[in-house]
Amino acid sequence: MRKLLGKIKKPHAPSKTLNYYHEKTKRIIFRAFIVGIVLIIILVIVASTTKFQIVRNDTMDYFYAQHIKIDSISIDEKISRELAFEDMDFLVKSIEEIHPNPYCYISKARFYSYRDSIKLLINQETTRDELFHLLEPFVRLLKDNHTHIHFPEKSKGIDSKESLDEILGDSKNTIKYQRYDNRIGYLQINYFAIGKNEFARLTDSIFNQIKKDSVINLIIDIRNNPGGNSSLADYLISNIYDKPYKGRSKIQEKRSEQAGVFMKGAFSWWFRPFIKSIKP
Repeated sequence: MRKLLGKIKKPHAPSKTLNYYHEKTKRIIFRAFIVGIVLIIILVIVASTTKFQIVRNDTMDYFYAQHIKIDSISIDEKISRELAFEDMDFLVKSIEEIHPNPYCYISKARFYSYRDSIKLLINQETTRDELFHLLEPFVRLLKDNHTHIHFPEKSKGIDSKESLDEILGDSKNTIKYQRYDNRIGYLQINYFAIGKNEFARLTDSIFNQIKKDSVINLIIDIRNNPGGNSSLADYLISNIYDKPYKGRSKIQEKRSEQAGVFMKGAFSWWFRPFIKSIKP
């Protein structure tokens, strides 16, 4: 009997309980979370204090690279009635896909009715120039300054890469300052479309001069400024206003394939993997 009992092994107490593994898993997850937060902070610090920028300076270069230039058809060359209709339908389709709320000021039915009335005016072949003059007032019905059509041949703005390169070839033309009598300063800002570091350098230099000139009244002229990067405008305001302010109360965005292409180009290549929401 003793030999038999001697062969029976006593049950071992569990060395690791379920609670132990549960607590260990929580500690691992917590540590990984802390490490992730630290890495993000380091990334932001490095990006904001060096030229290892998150946002690219040449955003428009990437955008233009995704589009095929329309240079095979001259602006005065005629296109078929069917092709003109196809372009108009594509225009409306693109507006509906990209614009957050295209029918805020006009009903969809009226917008479509206006499009159809334009089609009735095109009885035969038409030139791209004639089509442009028909479509320009059509798009204006949306009452949105950021929704418009520009033909490269007719545009004097930054609607083509060539125009943008020409405009920004000399960054000093971006900001111009002049002092008048009676301690009045005149500051003309033509574009908010250059790199943030370059804009900050030019702005700091000019405002240092403004202080030396003891200017008490400053005129800021942005009448011909087509816009650009809002952060540049914020930097400008920080030089003349030191209290908190709200530049905008609401931003409404709508994802689309074309907007995704543009936004993808806005970020440096090394940062894009962190932006899962950006679709090419």
